[in-house]
Amino acid sequence: MKFSYILFCFLLLRGLLKNKVIGIILFLISVFGFSLSAQENPFMAMAGKRYAEYGQELENEFSRLITLYDTLEFQKFANQIEEVATKTGSMEWKLQSDYYELSLIKMKNHYAQTKRSNEELLGLMHELLKKAQEASVPQIEFRIRYDIIQDYFYLFKNYELAFEQIHVQYQRLQTVSSDDYPEKTDCYIQISNIQ
Repeated sequence: MKFSYILFCFLLLRGLLKNKVIGIILFLISVFGFSLSAQENPFMAMAGKRYAEYGQELENEFSRLITLYDTLEFQKFANQIEEVATKTGSMEWKLQSDYYELSLIKMKNHYAQTKRSNEELLGLMHELLKKAQEASVPQIEFRIRYDIIQDYFYLFKNYELAFEQIHVQYQRLQTVSSDDYPEKTDCYIQISNIQ
């Protein structure tokens, strides 16, 4: 991306020097193209904000895509989140990206587009959970643990491990406010539904 931008700038300057009309056209195309790039990824506007400020919008889009059952549209979403992570260098967005990539793999696995075992996917979730804990990104930690609880309880029917995760989730939820993690209530609902 950076090389192509440098090459484009070189050609733009060369065009300006040789032919003013071509230079102006190239300049307008570049301005229009870069503004389209920002519009194509609405999540860039969320970068640098607190999770409580953008989390609901991100969660709404995630939920919408899950109900569409469209893996191509979901891949575009995951790529946009990855772009935010890459451009900002934010560990929070990197973990968001990893979570959505894992969710996409789970979705594809559900529709037999991949052949990963449920145990393998659960292992990947535990790895991501550990990363979120080490990076102190609680919203990712809660979201992943929520999924782990669901899988232990409903998919694997391993109630003991589900309740162990519920206990940890409940303890960790005590450390954040609903202002910092608006989905806190959803986690409590999950706990109450299972118990």
